[in-house]
Amino acid sequence: PDSPYAHVKGAAMLSGDYEPQFELAGLRKDLELVAGEARRAGAPTALVETLEHAYAAAVDEHGTPRDIAAVVEAFRVRPAGTGGAEGEPAPRGRHAQP
Repeated sequence: PDSPYAHVKGAAMLSGDYEPQFELAGLRKDLELVAGEARRAGAPTALVETLEHAYAAAVDEHGTPRDIAAVVEAFRVRPAGTGGAEGEPAPRGRHAQP
């Protein structure tokens, strides 16, 4: 099914517009809570832990306040010769630093 919310966040990811509607730090906190409860219940946690790490990386790399769409930055890879170590996250969007 089509999701208008996914279109909004996808457009933000493509444009680099990370003005907060739902802040990265808020979702990071929520994921930490979900992961903790899953562990206590003995439920599988691989997916939530992967998401938790991705959002934590986005917060650590770019700070807050930024919208959850900024998580895409945690998945971008810097090509060799672009001002950082090969394989590091690459700055993108209008909030990227030169």
